[in-house]
Amino acid sequence: MSPFQFMFDEKLIVNEQEASSALQIAPAKLKHLVQTGVIPNGFVLGNTIRIRRSTVIELMRDGAHTLQSAERIEE
Repeated sequence: MSPFQFMFDEKLIVNEQEASSALQIAPAKLKHLVQTGVIPNGFVLGNTIRIRRSTVIELMRDGAHTLQSAERIEE
């Protein structure tokens, strides 16, 4: 599957609102983390953010501290 094919499969992706809520990150910060590669397996197309559902679940389970560390480093 090409990186862009998964964007249209609703079972494999989450949108900005779902990811932002699940990871407890502001949408603007989420967009920045996806664009810089801190959150892998995601794409930003215009104002639309798409992230693999499995990536969000993994970050929810054991990656929250990684995202918090990344935010501190950037500030």
